[in-house]
Amino acid sequence: MENNSQSNKLHILLEQIGLMDNDLIRAELTHASLAKVVVHEQSQRWQFVIDIETYLTGTTYRVLTEALTNSFEHIHSAEFKFVSKAGELTNAILADYWPFFANKIRESSPMIGQRFADQVPLIANNKIQLAADNETEKLVMTKKLWQRAAALNGTGGDDRL
Repeated sequence: MENNSQSNKLHILLEQIGLMDNDLIRAELTHASLAKVVVHEQSQRWQFVIDIETYLTGTTYRVLTEALTNSFEHIHSAEFKFVSKAGELTNAILADYWPFFANKIRESSPMIGQRFADQVPLIANNKIQLAADNETEKLVMTKKLWQRAAALNGTGGDDRL
C-alpha cells in the first residue's frame, strides 16, 4: 500500500469491514491507498475513494462491496470508488465484473437485469456493446447502464442517454 497515512487508513477500513485477515483482499490491495472519504450529506452516503494500481478481480470487488455495505448499513449507505492507474477497460475485465453488475441492475429492474445477465458484453471503440430486441428495450438498457455506471463512479444516477 502506498503512502503511510493512506495505507494506515485503508488498513483501518479493512479491519472495520472484517477483511484484514483475507489474504486475497490484502494481496490485491498491496499497492492501494485510501485517497479520501467523501460524505454526501443530502443522500447520507459515504464514498471511500481508493487508488489502485490495476483493476481488482471481479470476485475481490464483490467481496469488498458486500462487506462494506453490510458493515455500514446501520449507519449510512456506503460505497467504494476505485481509481485505477491500469488504463482502459478490456473485454476480459468487463466479463469478470459483468455478473456483479448485472445482478445490481436486476435488483431494481428484474427483466432488464436478466437481459444484461444473459449477455456477454464487448468493448468496441470505447463503448460497451449489448444486444436489444427493439428500440424501447435499447433505450431502457442504455438508461440502466448509465445509471449503474454513474453509481459505480460515484456520480449519482445520470438520466442522459
